[in-house]
Amino acid sequence: MVPDDEQCEQAGITVVNTGFQHNDMRDTGPDAAKSSIQSMLDKFLDESDKSGALKPVSTKVPDILTASPGPVPLSVPLASNPAPNKPVTN
Repeated sequence: MVPDDEQCEQAGITVVNTGFQHNDMRDTGPDAAKSSIQSMLDKFLDESDKSGALKPVSTKVPDILTASPGPVPLSVPLASNPAPNKPVTN
């Protein structure tokens, strides 16, 4: 549920109606939707950050997280003649 104007004012939030559907706001959505939303965000951040405190955050993923695990077998070979189960004796 989208808050009304009074609730927004009390909470100190801004609701922006983009005119796009929810599915338009994903990575595979139309470029027009992504550009429009990015422009709105940039404008909002520029207007709200007069102090210069906001700045881009590094999104580089550490190499350790992207390193290849190396060759991984798709299956583990079974022994050609597995030993039969032996009864347990006490």
